[in-house]
Amino acid sequence: MPELPEVETVTRALSKVITNCKITLVEIQRYDLRWKIPESLKLDLKNDSFSEPYRKGKYILNPTKNGNILLIHLGMSGQIKIKNNIPDLVKHDHLRIIIRDKNNQIFSITYNDPRRFGYIDCFN
Repeated sequence: MPELPEVETVTRALSKVITNCKITLVEIQRYDLRWKIPESLKLDLKNDSFSEPYRKGKYILNPTKNGNILLIHLGMSGQIKIKNNIPDLVKHDHLRIIIRDKNNQIFSITYNDPRRFGYIDCFN
C-alpha cells in the first residue's frame, strides 16, 4: 500500500499539472474497483476545472471550480500516470482524465491499479 510520503508525492505531482486546468474528457475503462466508480462521475466533471489538489491521510482530494471533489485512494498497487500527450490505454488503466491548461497544452491523467483495491469517488 502506498505510504503517506508516496501519496504526498503523487499529490504534489498532480498539483503541478492539474491546478487551473479544464477537464475536457473523462474515460472510464472499468467501473468495478474496490467500490464501483459512480456512474455520474463523467457528468459531475464535465466542463469543469480543477483547483489545487491536497492530501488528507492517504486520500488525494482534487477540488473543482464547480464545488465537486474528485477523491482518489491508491489502494495497494494503484498509481497515477501523468503524460503530456494522450497515450493508448493499457491493461489495468481504469480511469483517464484529459485536461487542457491555459496554454492549450493537453495532459492525460490515468489511474492504473492491477489489484483494484483503490477507489475513486466524486462528491460535493
